Amino acid sequence: MSLPRVTPNIPQLKQWPRLFKSTLTSKSAIRLNLINSHTADRAMAELKLNSPEKMTAVELYPGKNACTKLMLSHSSIIDPFCLPTKIVLTGIGVWSSALLNGGIKKVIGLEPNAKFLPFMKELSNQTSGAIESVNLDGYDWSTYMQLKEDSMLGSKARADWSKVHPELLFTGTIPKSSKGEQLLAQLFGCIINKMALHSLGRIQMAMWIPTSIYTKIAAPPGDPARCKLSIVREACTDISVVTAPEPDNFYPVNDYQLLNIIPLAESRIHTDWDVFEYVLRHIFVTKRQKLSKAIKTLGPGAEILTPRLSFDPNTLVGELSVEQIDEVARKFDEWPLRPKVLFEDASVFDDRLKTRT
Repeated sequence: MSLPRVTPNIPQLKQWPRLFKSTLTSKSAIRLNLINSHTADRAMAELKLNSPEKMTAVELYPGKNACTKLMLSHSSIIDPFCLPTKIVLTGIGVWSSALLNGGIKKVIGLEPNAKFLPFMKELSNQTSGAIESVNLDGYDWSTYMQLKEDSMLGSKARADWSKVHPELLFTGTIPKSSKGEQLLAQLFGCIINKMALHSLGRIQMAMWIPTSIYTKIAAPPGDPARCKLSIVREACTDISVVTAPEPDNFYPVNDYQLLNIIPLAESRIHTDWDVFEYVLRHIFVTKRQKLSKAIKTLGPGAEILTPRLSFDPNTLVGELSVEQIDEVARKFDEWPLRPKVLFEDASVFDDRLKTRT
């Protein structure tokens, strides 16, 4: 017996400035809303997850979205005879509904805004826990310490990275801001170092990402958009665009894409991460210069490393591959006179996820 769908009841757009006034402020405009349920359902179908009925999805920022009309879901843990036919609630989003409609067993929403938690709690009660919201922020490393507890996701830990984790999915919306770029950098760093949520295994991610940020993380060597984030992403994941809906599928209107992100079984970085990050951060300050000049930023006398490289040191920094930067980092690490203190205030990552979890 199939169960009814979770169908979002989305207000007319002219009502949004009144109902969700805070989404228009500069502080909270980063909280984008996917408002087209048909687009969300198609995106979920195009994601083509293997055995979604076995999966728990951890979702970033699910709460600040349209009102939702719950008409049960496909999740097997919900008893259709224990729920009313229609429940109108506030707080759960269009993408959350699509996850359940697509067969996901459970959704854990990381919602730091306490204003929305009562509504999310009510929805959790009505769905027998199929949707659960916790007052945690995906931007804070302490969140992942709590998620790793056995009562949450700790029992699902898998040390084997030869296969993608079959029971966990990390999803959500990346803010269109510098905070969004920092968050992505943190997540990629966690994959490389197998920390935070990725300490539980090789976890697939499906993230709604601003097109402007996607352009950066997908930029190949030589592309004007190539940056530190491009290198870190390329070092640890394969990515593909699932769908790129029209901007009017979002509120406020915006260019976003759903990205399927698969962590590599083995990182393309073989140097110690702290050393690689130090080298990357310094040479990419001058990405339009030749490496033979940029390498001097690594420390006094660092130009001595250029004859030891297997490739042309006159290559522009922005044209270097991950493997070439890794080679520079390895030669730098072997250099007896290299700086011993590599940590600085400026970093590819925000401090909040640098702590190993």
